[in-house]
Amino acid sequence: CARHRTPPRRWSLHTKITLVTTFSLVLLSLAWFLLVEWDNPFLFKGADVETRLRYGVVAAVMPRSSGFDLSWVPQVSEPTKVFMSVIMFIGGGSTSTAGGIRVTTFAVILLICRAAFTGHTDINAFRRRIPTRAAMTAVSITAACLFLVLSASLALMLASGCSLTDALFDACSAFGLGGYSVGVAREDNPAALFILATAMVVGRLGPMTIAYAINRPRALESIRYPNEPIVVG
Repeated sequence: CARHRTPPRRWSLHTKITLVTTFSLVLLSLAWFLLVEWDNPFLFKGADVETRLRYGVVAAVMPRSSGFDLSWVPQVSEPTKVFMSVIMFIGGGSTSTAGGIRVTTFAVILLICRAAFTGHTDINAFRRRIPTRAAMTAVSITAACLFLVLSASLALMLASGCSLTDALFDACSAFGLGGYSVGVAREDNPAALFILATAMVVGRLGPMTIAYAINRPRALESIRYPNEPIVVG
């Protein structure tokens, strides 16, 4: 019944951040495909404007969920491959079947940067303060997964001799469980298949494992040392 539905203003902070970030990524991806790949015949196949918009929405959503149509992927431009790699690295929502670092992790990273650039010590969103532990978890997940993807990309370059763009694309696709490929993995190259399979497993379980390891109950510090500033950046 509609009268029993929870109004948006009473949604949890997690729900608000997930929805806003997801819709923002979809709109950004749609704008990218329409602007950069508008004249790509493999993606739009000379369709009219309405069909291009529909294909653009599909192309914007699928990299973060599942690759149903793979025929056009190897034919996109090099900048689009890098852009799709970033989108697949971000992945879907937390606790979903999608891979990647998850949209909430990405959102918290952006909120941390906003707080740092504006001179604030608290990380706020929708009139709520994000706990320090959640911020530490987001930074740790992003750093660890970024190291994994870069390592997998370098390993794919050594195993298959492909370019950095193609290796990064397939590594992010495996990590984000997107299902796309530009042909790096082949049946006659078991080393590349093993690397991508490992990235898929880590992409599904890695962020959750890191989050659990950071947020598990801990004993109180028996010794606390004094603060001393260091120079960073």
